[in-house]
Amino acid sequence: MSTKHLLPCRCGKKIEVDVRQAGQTITCQCGAMVDVPTMRQVRQLERAATTGGKTAPRWSPLQGAVFAAGVLIAVISLSVLVVLFVRRIGIDTGKPEVDLKVHADWIHSQDVDTLWEEWMSDLAVQPLRRMDPEYLVNRRRVARLDFYMLIAAGTAVFGTVVTAAAFLIAPGHKRRSMKKPPAT
Repeated sequence: MSTKHLLPCRCGKKIEVDVRQAGQTITCQCGAMVDVPTMRQVRQLERAATTGGKTAPRWSPLQGAVFAAGVLIAVISLSVLVVLFVRRIGIDTGKPEVDLKVHADWIHSQDVDTLWEEWMSDLAVQPLRRMDPEYLVNRRRVARLDFYMLIAAGTAVFGTVVTAAAFLIAPGHKRRSMKKPPAT
């Protein structure tokens, strides 16, 4: 743990700074932007009193919010991915084996009047409409689930990236200054 030093602000307050913040610009509680001097100059500042082991929070509220949002996005999208995968497993997309010879033999064994009556009774029960075989309907279902799984996986990756970005947000300063410190 490095030593903290007190950097004076124009308002009279003193801001605790670390040597690692040299060359950056920080914001005082009054709202003023204060340039942190070079490492050598920071070490010459008044040292901050140590508070009996109490340290500043390691995460800013922004870091906590970004981390929580990233974890939430990743967990929800992974949960959706698992549910979709489980649904996909139970769908049979195989083409059933149909013995057309049996059907052809039955049709050839019937007379025309019987076939006509059979046809009309089928139409009475269910009007003529295009009906895809079940295996084709299931293949479309699987394709749709695959698409949703791809979206869920992409969202999980996005959530992981947001979570990792929380570690890249530096606490304690707003922006880096490219200005040279004043000469003494």
